[in-house]
Amino acid sequence: MERRTKMTIHRTALLALLALAASACRSAPPQLHEDSAPRDEVLQAQARVFVERGEDDRAEQVLTTLIADYPGFLAAYNELSELYLRQGRRADAMDVLRAGLLMQPDDPVLLNNLGVCHLMEKDYELALERFRQASLATPDDARSRANRAAALGMMGRLDEAREVYDDLMQPWNVHYNMAVLCEALGLDERAQEEFARAEKLEARSRW
Repeated sequence: MERRTKMTIHRTALLALLALAASACRSAPPQLHEDSAPRDEVLQAQARVFVERGEDDRAEQVLTTLIADYPGFLAAYNELSELYLRQGRRADAMDVLRAGLLMQPDDPVLLNNLGVCHLMEKDYELALERFRQASLATPDDARSRANRAAALGMMGRLDEAREVYDDLMQPWNVHYNMAVLCEALGLDERAQEEFARAEKLEARSRW
């Protein structure tokens, strides 16, 4: 039962492209002295506190002000887009990310997160291109490469997806990811085969 729970979580994570880069990189709200810290960092800290409290409206207001006053502060675009995604405002999230890319067209985090949005929209070709661009900007970042594999898989290019996963993770995890992709594509028999292989390999890895 425990292992099946892990698979369920993994499926959800993969179909949501693992995680937004902004989420994975965010630390706890910093403790800043407003009289000494730069105003952009103060605003960012305030927005994060509001998010932690569940006060999304106030967080949105602060992040919007931050972007307007400091358009080169790229983290604000990612955090505002993430807030919109949690609210189901996908189009708004994409608009914010595109605005950030106007400021810095090759930013890998913005590119990755826009790719996540395209994947959610089932625009797999455009998602693939965004992940490719993000990977070129940061070749050592496993996140955008794994997301690229997910996009390839959802396009039915399973062999290519497996090649990418093979370079990133242990064999049992490769099979889990491939199973998730097959299940999403309606390839139920192959998905069960991949899950079974993953189960066996994971059990062996614990010995």
